[in-house]
Amino acid sequence: MNSANADRLTLTPNRRLARALRDRFAQRQRAAGHEVWETPRILPWETFLRELWEQGRAQRCVRGEPPRLLSGLAAATLWEQLIEGSGELETLLPAARVVPEVMAAWGELHAHAGDRQALLRRPPTPAVASFARWAESYAQRCRHARWLDPAELPAALLADAEALTDALPRELELVGFDRRTPQQERLLGAFARAGCTLHEAGVPEPKQAPRVYACADAQAELRAAAAWAAQQVRASDQTCIALVFPDLAARRAEIQRAFTAALAPARLLRPWDEAAPAFEISLGEALAEHPLIAPALGLLGLAEREAPLGDVITVLRSPFLAGDAENSLALAALERSLLDDAVTSLTPTALRQACLRHEKLASSAALLSRWRTLLDEAPRRQTASAWRRQWEAELALWDWPAGRPLSSVNYQAREAWGELLDEWLGVEGVMGQVTRGVALESLRRAAGERLFQPEGGGARVLLLGALEAAGLDCDALWVSGLTARFWPREARPNPYLPLAWQKVAGLPEALPEAAMAQAQTLLRGYLARAKALVFSRPRCEGEEVLVPSPLLSFFGVAEETAAAPETDGVIEAVAMASRSESLPEDAGLPLMSGGHAGAYALTAQAACPFQAYGRFRLTAESWPEPQIGLSAVDRGKLVHWALEHLWSALHDLATLAALDAGEHRRRIALAAEFALGKLGDRRWARLPQFVRVAEQESLVRLLAAELQVEAQRPPFALLAPEGEARYELAGLSLHLRPDRIDQLADGRCLVIDYKTGRAPKPAEWTEDPPRDAQLPLYALAQAGKGVAGILVLRLADGACNPAGLVADASIWPDLKGIAEAGQRPPLADWPALLEFWRTSLSGLAADYLAGRAEIKPREPEVCRYCPLPALCRIGEITAITEAEASEGEADA
Repeated sequence: MNSANADRLTLTPNRRLARALRDRFAQRQRAAGHEVWETPRILPWETFLRELWEQGRAQRCVRGEPPRLLSGLAAATLWEQLIEGSGELETLLPAARVVPEVMAAWGELHAHAGDRQALLRRPPTPAVASFARWAESYAQRCRHARWLDPAELPAALLADAEALTDALPRELELVGFDRRTPQQERLLGAFARAGCTLHEAGVPEPKQAPRVYACADAQAELRAAAAWAAQQVRASDQTCIALVFPDLAARRAEIQRAFTAALAPARLLRPWDEAAPAFEISLGEALAEHPLIAPALGLLGLAEREAPLGDVITVLRSPFLAGDAENSLALAALERSLLDDAVTSLTPTALRQACLRHEKLASSAALLSRWRTLLDEAPRRQTASAWRRQWEAELALWDWPAGRPLSSVNYQAREAWGELLDEWLGVEGVMGQVTRGVALESLRRAAGERLFQPEGGGARVLLLGALEAAGLDCDALWVSGLTARFWPREARPNPYLPLAWQKVAGLPEALPEAAMAQAQTLLRGYLARAKALVFSRPRCEGEEVLVPSPLLSFFGVAEETAAAPETDGVIEAVAMASRSESLPEDAGLPLMSGGHAGAYALTAQAACPFQAYGRFRLTAESWPEPQIGLSAVDRGKLVHWALEHLWSALHDLATLAALDAGEHRRRIALAAEFALGKLGDRRWARLPQFVRVAEQESLVRLLAAELQVEAQRPPFALLAPEGEARYELAGLSLHLRPDRIDQLADGRCLVIDYKTGRAPKPAEWTEDPPRDAQLPLYALAQAGKGVAGILVLRLADGACNPAGLVADASIWPDLKGIAEAGQRPPLADWPALLEFWRTSLSGLAADYLAGRAEIKPREPEVCRYCPLPALCRIGEITAITEAEASEGEADA
């Protein structure tokens, strides 16, 4: 097809081949220097039949009211209703999952003139019996409602031959019809009898023998194919370079990235760039996933249910909806606060209330308020057309698509959305009046099944599936995946049609011989229509050795080993476009005068300087995970609040000892209730009552265990409950918050810290520098008050376990004093230990002040729980180091 002809129409068996032919025609016009040309009429078979039906509608109306042609969506909806209503599904699959195979069986039955009544009389399997009953019900429903199913359209056109004469073009060119059904043969015969001339180009003789490459695996094959395409683009002015991937749908994202890296690596850094593409993929993405459409569907979905928090924030962040999308920091703060409150899902009302608590989200709160009013005014059940008006009003309220100029691709996506809505209205007669949830699920499913592919910009490289490459003339063609798995594909008979019938009909999906013949026809067609042809196959998949396609033996060509590039082109592109710059790895900024930190900053500095710099200087943290119930942090807060409340009332050991059993239980219960209440009503409102009861019982057990341990101590009094303290070390101002400081009978004091998770071991406080700086810093801050020990009380699993370092054995039962233990320095005595901490921690404080930030974890375990692996990229550094070491060993 080299020129457009107003009297000729080109037919293809599928949409994707029709699109590929249109793109190929446009490429040829551009190559010829044309800037404007007449677009040829190229239609897929089903679209052409629908056009014929609509063009003859006027004549049919004269003779009486004709049946209404169902859209594919309407037919699928009707099938789903009938299947669900039959109660015959034996699996846990919803009816919607069964519908595609049922519709395919219905289509094949009509395409091959199958006898539905015969199926009903003697069904060979329960599945065929079910299908026969569903098909009978479907046919009756269509007759009563005067609906015409798309599979019955060819028969309806044959029965109305009079209307065909004026509607047909003078000439029809058939492209890609390697296999025609009996139904198509009859209809094409009717076209010819009505005066339409049929053209079908024969398969030309092969231009040359193909080259056959074997690659290590599918990834190597993909890199080799992408490199070949890049070489073809650079080496010649070919207008059409095509590559066939039999698994294009399953590997679309992987294939797209590989070709972007090979042909346009800069696009990986600018994926939003809509300049002329370097290649085109024939298989589009689901319309529902397009960045313009996804937030619209997401917004409409928020109203029908309590939506997951992630979905809610994604909608609010969309630049295509009015509100506060540009205020990303405020939205991040909103999400963080909701996650901290363990909110995992939201209704529109709850979302509005959350936005009101953030003054920078006032626009979103106002929109949500008006949206709520609009939602409340809608009837609970409506027709499809009424729901469309409702949804369009809601999207207009949110100014979708945000009143901004649309790029070419986004404009096409919006047009596709409008076309989808127009088609979706066809379900109205089938569904009747339904709830918002039912209507929106139908639309969402339709948008998920509708593939969107924007019109191309004349790319020379085409990435195709196996079928749309049939009948396409190209300068160079690479056909991948020639293993026995794909060429031919494994037979997969339709379970709703008798296998014997499918074999007689010659369906490729049912008969291995037919599948083999179809695959062979495809490959011979490629060979004949491409000036240069490459076949390729992967040798392995993991540890499995893949069997070559038996079709390769037909061509009698020796197999070559393809040398796939080691990288995907990005590394070379970056290396060529940039200059190397060396920076010292510990180049952090010194802390400004008056800077301060907390105890955890020095603990992090001891673990890994970069971790301390990232977490406490850059305030970088991992994003909190959604929690169901209370988190470990929440439970830690409960224990701290309860103990603070309990000991603020008890104050000393004498008061504890004087309590009778009843008062003992009452004090514990009051402390537990205080802590639970401090967590906040909003948190508990989202949890079942039994969760609060369980948490209260657990807290009561921990408090009772703690008091039991405390009761064994020598006399003491509470010197200071949980509160802030300041301490300066090596010029660094430290903000400290000890949980508790007790005064002992002899006037000395003991620092106590509560832990509900991992507790540091006393030995960690004597390492240089201390692995845990928190309690040593507390001790140094209290040195002027005669501090004589540091102690951790670990409260977990209903028990309280003390561990610590004390000056002598009189301070805490079962703990040996440093002097009694006869340890070597720095544990020779308590003053020596304090001096050791002062010296060692001063070094950490000085490093922190200086901004030392080298990536130097103390041990591998530090990296396991670090929230900053993407920031320090230690995995890449380690891999490079190991690779260099391996190369050194190899050279040696």
